Amino acid sequence: NISFEWEVGEAGSVQDAKSSSDVSVSQRFVNQRLIPTAMENRGVLVDYTSGTNQITMWTSTQIPHLVRVLLSLVTGHPEHLIRVIAPDVGGAFGSKLYLYAEEVIAPIIAKRLRRPVKWIESRSEGYIATTHGRDHITDIEISGNRDGIITGLDVRTMANMGAYLSTFAPLIPTWLYGLMLSGPYKIPNIYCKVVAPFTNTTPVDAYRGAGRPEATYAVERAVDLFAAEIGMDPAEVRKKNFIPPFDDGYEVATTVSYDSGNYIASFEKALEMVGYDDFRKEQNQARDNGKLLGIGLSSYVEICGAAPSAVAGTLGARAGLWESANVRIHMTGKVSVFTGSSAHGQGHETAFAQIVSSELGIPVEDIDVIHGDTSQIQMGTGSFGSRSAAVGGSAIHLSTQKIKDKAKKLAAHILEA
Repeated sequence: NISFEWEVGEAGSVQDAKSSSDVSVSQRFVNQRLIPTAMENRGVLVDYTSGTNQITMWTSTQIPHLVRVLLSLVTGHPEHLIRVIAPDVGGAFGSKLYLYAEEVIAPIIAKRLRRPVKWIESRSEGYIATTHGRDHITDIEISGNRDGIITGLDVRTMANMGAYLSTFAPLIPTWLYGLMLSGPYKIPNIYCKVVAPFTNTTPVDAYRGAGRPEATYAVERAVDLFAAEIGMDPAEVRKKNFIPPFDDGYEVATTVSYDSGNYIASFEKALEMVGYDDFRKEQNQARDNGKLLGIGLSSYVEICGAAPSAVAGTLGARAGLWESANVRIHMTGKVSVFTGSSAHGQGHETAFAQIVSSELGIPVEDIDVIHGDTSQIQMGTGSFGSRSAAVGGSAIHLSTQKIKDKAKKLAAHILEA
């Protein structure tokens, strides 16, 4: 029942590092299965117009344009005769990132009956019918020397896929988890092997960070165990192992290239803001009085956006995960912003309006942000993977630059400059 196996790094180099290191510590960590449980369950409403062969679907989704494409592929209905509208979506957390069976069945029934069809998921139904998250069992071994330098990381993970492979399920415990195991640290030797079985459970897919939280939890706990083993403050161990400040890229042992970073500066600023040294003293005093006071430290690096075509291609997307934007200035001076990023509670309307306002000098009150309707936005990839501001916002910014360039040309002509 093994769906797939995946690995990154060299197992031999990790074993060599372990053999030449002063200490090694191993532990098993469990990232339990989680249920997204958005405030609003999934729901579909479909209206079919026989005269024009038009399907209009209102659905609780993060990806209205991709739902339209996939629905056309599955049902054979012409894509240009499908309109998908994502109204206010009461939370998603990654669980509304796919074409579900109900989104296929509802338009088929509406087309056959020539009547509107509505399906609303019950809360109990959502617990088993909507994708789950996490469900990893990880055995990790960290090696290093008593001076606090980490030399190797050996990670073996069992990632439960559920009964079937969901849309992005294989991507999460591999590219989005395994490649993130170096975190912000310069660990020279890392090996990770992932075994992904099928089980008699609900399929697992993206949920809240998708891969990065699982990797961060395992690595940060391992660093704490290593610090305890050598008797060094966990903050000091982290400082010794952070990647030095860089601006021109840095490739970690999992083969990923980071663009830039100054992790130690951020970390030291955080310690200063919370008064870390005084906190440690308070912790020791509490222990003397028979009380326990915990202090947790965690740092991470995350793959976000995944927009460049070259990156998306390596992930098997077969297309660039770009985002679209269209900024229109009306004759009255009002502005309409059309974005392919479909909001479901993040506040895109505010952030995108602020981008346009700052670039064009137009009050936010005069800017209308339109999203979540395939009939009004030519194409969009959607909102997931922390990409809306970075990718969708960048598209809007580029649109405003084109408007400013055009305005300058017109002004120069009118003013004969």
